[in-house]
Amino acid sequence: MNGWGGMPFAATMVGAKLVFPGVWSINDLKPIIDLMINEKITRSNGVPSVWISILNYLRSMSPKPRFSMRVVSGGSEPPVAMMRGLSEFGIEVVHAYGSTETSPLSHVYVLKPKVLEKLRNEDEYWEHRARQGLPIFPMERKVVDEYGRDVPWDGKTPGELLERGGPWAIREYFNDQRTFDSFYGEGVDLWWRSGNAVVIDGDGYMKIVDRLKDLIKSGGEWISSVDMENYLMAHPAVYEATVVGVPHPKWGGERPLAFVVLKPEYKDRDKEALKRELLDHLSHRFAKWQLPEILFVDSIPKTSTGKFDKKVLREQFRDYFKQEGGLS
Repeated sequence: MNGWGGMPFAATMVGAKLVFPGVWSINDLKPIIDLMINEKITRSNGVPSVWISILNYLRSMSPKPRFSMRVVSGGSEPPVAMMRGLSEFGIEVVHAYGSTETSPLSHVYVLKPKVLEKLRNEDEYWEHRARQGLPIFPMERKVVDEYGRDVPWDGKTPGELLERGGPWAIREYFNDQRTFDSFYGEGVDLWWRSGNAVVIDGDGYMKIVDRLKDLIKSGGEWISSVDMENYLMAHPAVYEATVVGVPHPKWGGERPLAFVVLKPEYKDRDKEALKRELLDHLSHRFAKWQLPEILFVDSIPKTSTGKFDKKVLREQFRDYFKQEGGLS
């Protein structure tokens, strides 16, 4: 990822202190929080799973600390509940998007004054801030359907994000067969296929609907695992949640299977009652046929960069709905 968009290089150039806590910090947050307080940290980066853990730790503290900090969150869409919660401690979350292939930054969220005027309430404000944002110079983008046709920028019509631009966007994989499947067009009109399903609204703001491989097709319709995860994590009982599509013999495709880690104070609650409560919560945003089967787990597997490892879950639970008692 080339150092979170070159921030370690920029910090070194201006003489700023840098702290690299390492993956161990997620299991023992006290030294990190102490550093944030004592050193009056003003900038930080991290994937949402890290900031979710930090938020829950901060809520357990007494007295509550107060910061003046801006953090860049990337790797996956930051849950709105996380962003709102951190803001109560003076921590502003800015969502940035990119990939190794774009070295790594291609989009960053900046709120335009004319867009702020359109947002009617606080909920709309925070939902908008969770978007991936606007392209940085000199990146170019377009969104196409499965036939390569441009889709409208209406904030509703999804398509695959294609990117190119400047000296730092990839044009081929070195000695790698992926080159043949990962690019669209040829010559000067060559675009890298991101594998992300996105929508772009009339103001140019991009929102990732899902990874194409993570979209859940159920009963001939698509369900966004990202939207379902983030809405689950807006419930006060939920610490972490992720959703995968699992083959289902009756639905002619997949059904969503949600993995939920509860906050400590909810772990002794009646699980069936909690499950009904979570499904009722989801029903405010999703149709009845979209609602998932919910499994309560102690932890969710993660990749080395802190993202939820959906590949592991899909493989481990691929026969879940085929087993006795797994049909719904």
